[in-house]
Amino acid sequence: MYQLCGFDDVVRCVYAACYRPGRSEVISDLNQLQACYRGFLNEHQPDAQGAADSLFVDDLSIEERLSGFFASVDRGDNDQRQLMGGAYSAATRAERIARAAAARDALFALDANLGALFELIVHSLLVRASSDEGLCHGGSSSAAIGLIWMTIDPNASPRDLQEILFHEFTHHLLYIDDLSAPHFDYREMFDPSNFVDTAIYKRSKSVGKVIHSLLVAAEIVLGRERYGWGHEAGIAHPSSLMLIEGIRDAFTRIQAVPAYESLTRPRIRDLVSRALAACDQMSRLEDKLRFEHQPLRTANPSR
Repeated sequence: MYQLCGFDDVVRCVYAACYRPGRSEVISDLNQLQACYRGFLNEHQPDAQGAADSLFVDDLSIEERLSGFFASVDRGDNDQRQLMGGAYSAATRAERIARAAAARDALFALDANLGALFELIVHSLLVRASSDEGLCHGGSSSAAIGLIWMTIDPNASPRDLQEILFHEFTHHLLYIDDLSAPHFDYREMFDPSNFVDTAIYKRSKSVGKVIHSLLVAAEIVLGRERYGWGHEAGIAHPSSLMLIEGIRDAFTRIQAVPAYESLTRPRIRDLVSRALAACDQMSRLEDKLRFEHQPLRTANPSR
C-alpha cells in the first residue's frame, strides 16, 4: 500500500483513522500525529501495547502478554493450527533482535520516508518462536495494530528479513486504511462460500484475507524492484514471477465469488485495481523473468 498509494496518502489515512472532531490538539507534523495515533491505540487496544521506550520487546512478561494475540489463526482462515511457539532463550532472543534491527536499519537507509512511516505506525516488534519454525516467519493481527511478530529464521538473509518486515508493515497499513475508509462488509465474510486461495501461500481464506495477500504480494514485487532485493524466491516469498501470476489468479478467484461486490467497498476495490495496474506496468519485468526461467536449449548435433 505504501508504494501503491504513496507517503502522503498513508499519512492522511493515519490521520483519518485516529483523529476525532472536537479534539483540542493541533496536528502539524509526524511527531504530533504519532502522539494522536498512540493515544488512539491506547484507548481502543490497551492490552496490545508494548514498552513505550523500545521497539523490540525484551521483557518476558510483556512478550507473554503480547504473544496471546498470535496464539491461533483467526476465523478468517480455514487452518486453525496454533502458530505461536515458546520464548527463545535470552541469548537467542538478543541475537535475533540484533539481526532484525540491522535489517530494519538497512531498509530505512534505502528509503527515509518508509522509515518515518514505520516508526510512526509500528510500536512493538516481538521476536518469538513459531510452532511451525521454518514455515511461519511471523504475523500481524488487526486486534493488535502496530505490533509485529517475527521468528527470525537462522537461515534468513538480510534481504529476507527486510521483505518480512515490509510484508507485515503492509498489513498494518491496510488495517489502518480500513479504519479510515471501511474495506469490507464483514457480516458474511466468513461464510465458507466466500473462501478462496491466497496469492502468496495458496491457502484457503476469506475474500478479505485473500485481498490482503494480493496487495502484500504486489508490494513485495514493487519493493524488490525499488530496493534491489532481487526477484528470485526468498525464504518467505516465492519468486516475483510467481507472485505476479498469483496476484492475477487470486483476482480471478475472488471475482468468481458471487458475493464479491457486496462483500467489498469502493476503497478496497480501488486498491486492488492499483495492484493489478502495477502488475500490468511490470509486464516488461514479467517478460524478462519468464525469459530467465526458460530452460537452455542446445542445438541438434550435425549429421
